Amino acid sequence: MKRILAIIFIVGCLSAAPHPQAVQSAHNIIQVFSNQSSKKHISDDLRIIARFGHSLPEETKNELRSLGFNFDGP
Repeated sequence: MKRILAIIFIVGCLSAAPHPQAVQSAHNIIQVFSNQSSKKHISDDLRIIARFGHSLPEETKNELRSLGFNFDGP
């Protein structure tokens, strides 16, 4: 029983941390939409945000929301 609780606790802690690649992708997208970057292909970044965007810090999500992103879905 203690092992199961420990595993649940560890998984909960790991899922609370933002995915490092998602943080980088979010910054890339914010720079592109703010005309601070000339990167033309952001498909990979968009895919990563779609997959891991819910783990981003609230401040980063708010910046992306101001660009039209939506984090209310499933």
